[in-house]
Amino acid sequence: MVNVNLGPLKLSSDLILAPMMDVTTPSYILMIQHYGGLGFYSIPMVFVNQISQAPKTVKPVLEFAEKNIPSSVQICGSGKSYETIKMALDVLNSYDFSIVDVNAGCPARHTCNSGGGASLMKPHRFQDLQYLVHSIAKHSNKPVSVKIRTGWDSKDGLEGIVKMIEDEGASFLTIHGRLAKDGYSGTVDLDSIKKVKELSNIPIVGNGDIFNHTTYHLMKEITKVDAVMIGRAVMGFPATFAEIDAGEKSQKTSIVNHTSPLSHFYSELLVDREPNTPSKIQEYLQVLLNSIESLGSYYNNDKFKLIELRKNAIWMMKGMHNCAKTREKLGKIKNIRELLHYVHNSHFVKDLSPKTNMA
Repeated sequence: MVNVNLGPLKLSSDLILAPMMDVTTPSYILMIQHYGGLGFYSIPMVFVNQISQAPKTVKPVLEFAEKNIPSSVQICGSGKSYETIKMALDVLNSYDFSIVDVNAGCPARHTCNSGGGASLMKPHRFQDLQYLVHSIAKHSNKPVSVKIRTGWDSKDGLEGIVKMIEDEGASFLTIHGRLAKDGYSGTVDLDSIKKVKELSNIPIVGNGDIFNHTTYHLMKEITKVDAVMIGRAVMGFPATFAEIDAGEKSQKTSIVNHTSPLSHFYSELLVDREPNTPSKIQEYLQVLLNSIESLGSYYNNDKFKLIELRKNAIWMMKGMHNCAKTREKLGKIKNIRELLHYVHNSHFVKDLSPKTNMA
């Protein structure tokens, strides 16, 4: 892959794993690393209030980020309390991970209702966002990055937000090419990402609708971003980064002529990906189990194993034959030993295999 510098961070790959709550767990991160291609990952958001008031609750993820660098820890806050921010940074400064990332891009309702995430992109919240970035950059002993969207309900003011983030000392900026109000609907706005890259003097990471080598290459070619962040595409497909890496090494590109509107030709690439096979799911789950067992007791227990393997197995079945019934079976399993017995049994393969017509 492409070597890249994001501020002081030197990476062997320009592929970054997005922070996704309850998806990019430490064990899932280790599984993705097992298959390769990943340059950098971010721990899903932890709230400033939680870090400052209950630091023991975030200790497991902070220790993981410290032991598995390069890494980022994404934090979420409203920018309203200086003392809370300072207390949270005192905790974060005691751990030796790579980057503190400010969440100004998550559109989830509970995040925005807390005053953080993409709600900071609202026009009247400019000062809150500025104060949050300023305070974190001032007190952090690590470089700071910020993740944003193109805006809350319009792109008005995007240029001013990008300039402010740069002036407040961020080392790099990640932008998801959608408005917050759009959630994950529609097609990623590559034109806006390109504009941000052109006006910024710090490295820019592009994010949105990247799930294979073609869409990766398209993002890089059109926007000229320094790196690419991938999120939803890895749910159920942990080898996504390795597959993009292999495509780049083989130089097999399939970039369409982009003289037509971006939304038109990009939508042609957003086809359903090839589903996993039963044997591939069995392999993935074994790697995931090994990853869990390499972690400390906070994760390496039967309760976490059951939750982690079951939900990932369900995601891995996307597009497969008879997946609805098989997912229903998995959902009813309440014991890790029963789950492992089922997924490594011939019944699992049979349940997900297309039926053949007998002559």
